[in-house]
Amino acid sequence: MGLTSLARVTLITPLLVAGLALTSGCQSIDRGDGFNYNSGGDYPEPYMSMGGVDSVGDSDDDDDDDDDDDSGGGNGGDPIFECNPGDTDSCPSDEKCAVVLDQNNDRTVYKCVPDDTSLSPYATCQLSVNDGQDGCPGGTLCIPITGEEDYGSCLPGCETNDDCGGGVCVLGPYANIAHCAEPCDPLLPTCPGSMRCLATSDRFGCMVGTEEEIGIQTDPCLGFATRGCAEGFACQWGELVPDCLSTTGLCCSALCDTAGVGECPSPMDCFPVFTNPAPGFESVGVCLVPA
Repeated sequence: MGLTSLARVTLITPLLVAGLALTSGCQSIDRGDGFNYNSGGDYPEPYMSMGGVDSVGDSDDDDDDDDDDDSGGGNGGDPIFECNPGDTDSCPSDEKCAVVLDQNNDRTVYKCVPDDTSLSPYATCQLSVNDGQDGCPGGTLCIPITGEEDYGSCLPGCETNDDCGGGVCVLGPYANIAHCAEPCDPLLPTCPGSMRCLATSDRFGCMVGTEEEIGIQTDPCLGFATRGCAEGFACQWGELVPDCLSTTGLCCSALCDTAGVGECPSPMDCFPVFTNPAPGFESVGVCLVPA
């Protein structure tokens, strides 16, 4: 099998988007006892745990012994870290940490390979899963940015959140290879290359976008921490978004600054996006009507 076919078969995986059971309408969503948005307390976030852009470094209750490929680009289980893709000092000076497949072509291995740097961070690269010679500089990995092609971008690599400074370590949507989602301002997004400023569980970061990120005001979406809304919008409970007719019970709504005045059209007001925001994201809000 040629390199092009191998890259497509083993690295390009389906979008990490989970389906939701259809509801009979936005107003029928069961949110428990409800929440008073004027009470000043923490408000509920919809479907925060659904498989979307959760941080790699976050702990969860998932079974780590299953045989799915949620942790690496191959299909053979957890990746093997012979080097740290987020640490440029984890390989000799004339080598870099790259992502390749093992000899069975089914398990992701991060290993030191000859440094063939010819590209800049966020530049377009050609996947090279046999030898890691993709031209990306040390500290970055060639990660797929579409589901149908054999190219990617040189994105900052990581093993945990500790490798990402103020950002978070997240899995890409087209291959289970992690990269650093560097912090971005969702109200003035300026992410490099083809990256998009999207929400994680407590901040916004520059990450690989998909064709799903097109939703604007009242468009349907699948969950706050999954896919579905364009930059500048967030997925929220439909009953809090006027004119939401989504069968998922969730709709996109515009982001806003909670410190501003008149940020949202009446009858909506600006409420915090995150229950426990990361430093610097405390004033990022979303336009909603009070519950």
